[in-house]
Amino acid sequence: MAFLDVQGRLAYEILNLAGKYGRQTGEGIEITIPLHQNDLASMVGATRESVNKALSYLRSQNMINLSGSCIVMTDQAGLERMLQERG
Repeated sequence: MAFLDVQGRLAYEILNLAGKYGRQTGEGIEITIPLHQNDLASMVGATRESVNKALSYLRSQNMINLSGSCIVMTDQAGLERMLQERG
């Protein structure tokens, strides 16, 4: 994970959190613990600003949806593919 860029590290962490704390919904897998950008930044070793940009990118690619402090993983295969391409 250390060799991945912020988007890759964030994708990895979202997959990990979804596996541990995910709940299947009609939209995708909702991570059931509240996560703020500062929390995610600490987890992936990045600034809040870079996490904000990475989240925006993942949203633009329809891999996640955000609602407040809730993350819904909508494209697990896309996140996994991103990790394979960058790893």
